[in-house]
Amino acid sequence: MVCTRFIRPRVVNSVEFRASPAQVEAGGLETDLQLVAINHSANPKSFTVTWRGDFRGGMQPLELAPFSTQKVGLPIRARRAGQGEVYATVDQGDQRIAVIRFDVRLTGSE
Repeated sequence: MVCTRFIRPRVVNSVEFRASPAQVEAGGLETDLQLVAINHSANPKSFTVTWRGDFRGGMQPLELAPFSTQKVGLPIRARRAGQGEVYATVDQGDQRIAVIRFDVRLTGSE
């Protein structure tokens, strides 16, 4: 008698993104939000990072080398002091990979 059992392994995401830190407080009207990108794969990966929200955002390409960790600075600017949210989206082609939320407070004083 032969017994066959199919095992379905847990799938681990090959790329990980997170805010570092998720709550940002800065003096002045400009700061960089830090996005940490980790590639657990043996293949290089290409993404487009777009950030927007209550402060002026932007867009930039992101290239991750195999088995690498990279901190990405996302510059934001405000016209006046205030607080709000910024959402960073990470896309690979037409597919949305991640959405990261930042709580931001800019005090306007250096």
